[in-house]
Order: sequence, then C-alpha cells, then structure tokens
Amino acid sequence: MTATASPTITVTDNGPMLWLITFGTIGLWIVHVGAEISLAGYSRTHHWVAWVMNGLTFALAALAAFTTFAAWRIVRRHPQDEGHVSPDGRTAFLGWMGVFIGTADVVLIVLEGIYLVAIRG
Repeated sequence: MTATASPTITVTDNGPMLWLITFGTIGLWIVHVGAEISLAGYSRTHHWVAWVMNGLTFALAALAAFTTFAAWRIVRRHPQDEGHVSPDGRTAFLGWMGVFIGTADVVLIVLEGIYLVAIRG
C-alpha cells in the first residue's frame, strides 16, 4: 500500500467562499450601480455627495479587485486543467470564471466612476 499526498484543502477551495469569490463581484457592481443612481440626483443640490460617490467607487473597485486576485490565487493553486473532470478541475474552472467576471466588474465600476466625474464636470 502506497501513501499518496493529498493537496491541502483551504477554505476557498469549496463551499460558499468559492462561490462568493467567483460571483461576488457581480453583487459589488450591482451595489455600485444602485448607489450611484440613487445618489446622482441628490448630488446636484449637495456637492459633498460627489465625494461619497467617488469614495464608494474606489471602495467597491478595490473590493472587486481583491476578490479577482483571490480567484487568481485559486487558479494558481490548482494545477489541474479546468477541463479535467475532478474536484480540482471544477475549482480551477470556477477560479477562471471569477477572474474573468471580476476583471469585467472592476472595469465597469471604474468606467462608471469616471463617467460620473465627467458628467458632473
């Protein structure tokens, strides 16, 4: 009987944390869109609200970038090809999904923030 070393399983390798890292940036983008739309009209009469909107854009973009980096770490930690039918392959696939979705969401959040600054002039 030979002993095989099993890879170390971390909290991000399965369960709710993996799904949060994979799809959590979508929620961050939705929060950004909703908050910016809600505050846009109010910022015309109260100029300090523009600073709140800029801070919100920065904070949500930073959280989305951190989540995207966490997804990249999952991909790097699982050497199996994402097409391989195994738990490692599934985790690598979800990690790649998190990288692509997270990158798109970071770009959307930043572009929306730039657009709002340009509109306010």
